[in-house]
Amino acid sequence: MSHGDLPYANQPQATERLITSFLDTGVADDSLYTYAPIDFQVSWGYPTLAKLLLGMVLLLIAAVVAVIWFVVRRVQRRKARQAAN
Repeated sequence: MSHGDLPYANQPQATERLITSFLDTGVADDSLYTYAPIDFQVSWGYPTLAKLLLGMVLLLIAAVVAVIWFVVRRVQRRKARQAAN
């Protein structure tokens, strides 16, 4: 198991036997545990998460700028129409 694995979540019967036998006899019985190899492949690394976060922030900034530009342009058009009348 690795540091992030919870023994009870992965093999609850084995963990229960280990704790129960230790509390009853003072000897831990780990016979129900089966070998579970550790997968060291990282699905989402910090560089990928940082790039995604940066992309989302830039997209949000671009959206805010676009909305502001749209509102300013619309206000200018209304003022131009009112001035023409």
